[in-house]
Amino acid sequence: MEIQEIGFHQNRHTTIFCTHKVDVEKYNTIVLQKHFPTSEIYQVKMDTNATNIEHIQPWLNNKSFNHIHTIAIGALVMLTNNINIQKEAVNGTTATITSIIFDTKNNVIAIEVQLTTNSIKMVLKKYTFQHKYTYDGYYYKALFPITLAYAIIGHKSQGRIISSKVIIDIKEAFALGFTYVMLSRVTNRNNLKIIGNLTPNDFVPCTFEND
Repeated sequence: MEIQEIGFHQNRHTTIFCTHKVDVEKYNTIVLQKHFPTSEIYQVKMDTNATNIEHIQPWLNNKSFNHIHTIAIGALVMLTNNINIQKEAVNGTTATITSIIFDTKNNVIAIEVQLTTNSIKMVLKKYTFQHKYTYDGYYYKALFPITLAYAIIGHKSQGRIISSKVIIDIKEAFALGFTYVMLSRVTNRNNLKIIGNLTPNDFVPCTFEND
């Protein structure tokens, strides 16, 4: 099911929980394009010295690497790295993009965000997230330590309490308690919409041995 089919339940403040990362990326792209004009959406490039190195391409294009491709002022994002623990700017913290800084070639070189938890603003620059040594040299890939946060993978929802609307897209609850974690984040069942292949097998009770 696509966002367009969900109707009134989806808006800019709706949170979407997914069991699979490919769906997280799909929904984040759709929501950004739905709520921001094309002229206000900017491309973000990954910095790397491995672009034309053939045997490095599988590593360079690894889908597990958090690669944010598009951003907009006003977009909701989530930090993917611990930036400043004292300011509560840690992995998983949500924020809103308040400004985008460009170089003379119109490349994005810095992003200002405002943290949701305490309204602190900070300017983020690219981090070298991963590096690789091979027989012919050293390679790196660097990007801003954020990802779009309209949709998130289910386990990232743990610890959250959400009073706004929530959509849960379940393809497979592949870990015990996974379904419970997502469902229990919602404070009002009227704000919850479930799509996907939810079956009774996803509600097998967890049992724990006594100490």
